Amino acid sequence: MSLENAAMKTRRQRAIAAGAGAMVVLAGLGLGLLPARAQNATTATDGADIYSQAGCAGCHGPNGEGGVGPALAANPDLANSALVVNQILFGGEIMPPFAAVLTDEQIVTVSNYVRSSWGNTNTTPTEIGEVTQTRTEGAPAAGG
Repeated sequence: MSLENAAMKTRRQRAIAAGAGAMVVLAGLGLGLLPARAQNATTATDGADIYSQAGCAGCHGPNGEGGVGPALAANPDLANSALVVNQILFGGEIMPPFAAVLTDEQIVTVSNYVRSSWGNTNTTPTEIGEVTQTRTEGAPAAGG
């Protein structure tokens, strides 16, 4: 087998594996498994509890190490509070939205938890007004 054919086979195998992972997540959404799990978080008030009960750990790992979802540990993108709030509220790619599941207060709490855990340094905490405004304005338009 030539190097070119081997490289194509490897890319094809990775694409199949990624597609299978996405299918598992989408099947969970279609069956209502992820939202049902997330509904348990409605009474949680601690960031770690919300992270666990809302199902975040299922995709991002119990210690933010990643899995189906990207790693949150030592992730420089988490310095951007607006990005984190938008992602939690409206989801994206394979992440489901949590706007209908978590309160603004819970989103503040879980945002600050992931932004200050696992090697992340949260120097500008997420505040309730930011979450409320983002929820009110809605998800940004695609591409901008």
